[in-house]
Amino acid sequence: MSLFQNISECSGYFRERPPLALAGVGSDTRECGEFHGGGVLGCVISADDSGVRRVLGVSPSNVAHIERAQWWLTRRRRCPLHITVELSGTESLSVIIALEKFSQKLSESEVEHTFGLTVKEAVSLLPFAVLLQRSEEIHLSDCVLTSLRALGGLEWLRKVELRRCSGAFNLGPLAACPNLASVVVSFCSGVTSAEALGSLRNLRGVVLEGCRITTVDFLKHCVVLESVDVNSCKQLRSLDGLAGLRWLKAVDARDTNIADILALCGCVSLETLDVSHCEKLTSLDGLTGLPKLEAVNATSSAVENIRGLTGCVALETVNVNYCERLTSLDGTTRLQRLKTVGARGTEISNIETLTGCMALESVDVRDCRRLVSLNGLFALPKLETLKAGNTAGFGDAEDWTGF
Repeated sequence: MSLFQNISECSGYFRERPPLALAGVGSDTRECGEFHGGGVLGCVISADDSGVRRVLGVSPSNVAHIERAQWWLTRRRRCPLHITVELSGTESLSVIIALEKFSQKLSESEVEHTFGLTVKEAVSLLPFAVLLQRSEEIHLSDCVLTSLRALGGLEWLRKVELRRCSGAFNLGPLAACPNLASVVVSFCSGVTSAEALGSLRNLRGVVLEGCRITTVDFLKHCVVLESVDVNSCKQLRSLDGLAGLRWLKAVDARDTNIADILALCGCVSLETLDVSHCEKLTSLDGLTGLPKLEAVNATSSAVENIRGLTGCVALETVNVNYCERLTSLDGTTRLQRLKTVGARGTEISNIETLTGCMALESVDVRDCRRLVSLNGLFALPKLETLKAGNTAGFGDAEDWTGF
């Protein structure tokens, strides 16, 4: 074994990144250093959903240093290069020019590379046009936008985030991005044409937080969709567009205007559901028998019963705190994996259905004025915490812990 190989193996003993002097001994030791969290001169080799690749972080404060990395990057091409860039609309132009030249030199040296752009407070996307052509991820926040035309047809693009962006613009151009898998639109008051997302056949995750949508019917053809977040969409009345999406794992529809969740009955991969603060939702019908459902949050909704949870054999957490119309926990009978139940501030009068939930660890029934008995709970073998203060049967009793 050569001296350089021995030194390379020594790099693995450092918890943090190894000293720069050690990384400078040879190409193998430098590459070993890049596998550490701190990396070497801004470069880190890591694995994610895109595979193993080298990541180079660039910001206005260190853009002058990218030429130092160029020699190394053009000669060590074992894995693709992903360049993450943070830019502000007030200081971007010189950085953009430097990155364009850097990208051109990498291309001339046949270095496969992509960008991950984070842009704040920009008033136009046109200055970023060259970098956008190789962008895999684009994060825009607090920008003033009138068009997303610069994003149309980008072949590398996999993820787009728009947060708190003002101006009137539509999502139509995103429909022409063939590999787009994730779209986040959060509290962008002027956004329109969300229905354009329905043509994205590779879409796996969508967030439309605080958007002015009334339906999600446009998602019905996104057959590989895994997560949907439409929280705070005050005008949303229905989840019917999610019916039959068999790979859907997570739905967040809190603080919306939905009246039922019947459309979820065929979503056999569903694991988590949040319908808290849905003031028109009166039941959890539609969830019965879903085999992978693990957590349901219906806090402060209008739910009157939870019989819809019957047969959800994987269920571990149920939160129906402050559901003031809820009178019974029927639906939780013999759920053998159920660990946590929150029913604080409800109108339940007994907890008999929980006595067969042998995995139960925590129960909160505080402020349940009609609850007169906790019979059966104290015999549950794994129960660790019981909060029952201010109930009819226990008044201001302290909470019980550590059974």
